[in-house]
Amino acid sequence: MKYGYSDNKNEILQDVDQMFTDEVSMNDRERIQLNTLLNKLQNGDTLVVKSLGHLGWGTRGVIRIVKILVDKDVRVVCQEENFDSYNSVTRDLINVFDSINAHRFAKIRSECCTKDCAGRKPTEIDEVIWNKYYNLWKNKSIKKIRWRKEMGLSNSKFYRLFKERVGSQEQQY
Repeated sequence: MKYGYSDNKNEILQDVDQMFTDEVSMNDRERIQLNTLLNKLQNGDTLVVKSLGHLGWGTRGVIRIVKILVDKDVRVVCQEENFDSYNSVTRDLINVFDSINAHRFAKIRSECCTKDCAGRKPTEIDEVIWNKYYNLWKNKSIKKIRWRKEMGLSNSKFYRLFKERVGSQEQQY
């Protein structure tokens, strides 16, 4: 069977047996019809889309969906990109992109172990110096801006560390 999918309700694809359409916006990225269609597609079916971008929000998601469909022996045809998954060169490219994507994702995950959630490297702080300035600040002998400058920290880094170490209850001072 030949299915069509679009994330634009005004887009109608020709020569398909059944059309699935989602209304997708920046605020609502849910693709209910696409999920229904992906579950319905079987070996030998064809999925026609105007563009690969209609299948997901990012390269990784699009590659993942196309790879799943190709592995199920579903033909994927994209009109704008002149893409046909039954073409042997296209299948090889899908596998290459999937491998690159998997390698890139694994590398990012391994680097994440040495960084915090925002991707920053952990800041090494001399505890003795931090505690010295903390006590001066607590006794109102020094202001935070001088403390930050003496430690050589950027504004954002200082206040992030301050929040982590001192806690939000003392930020009002």
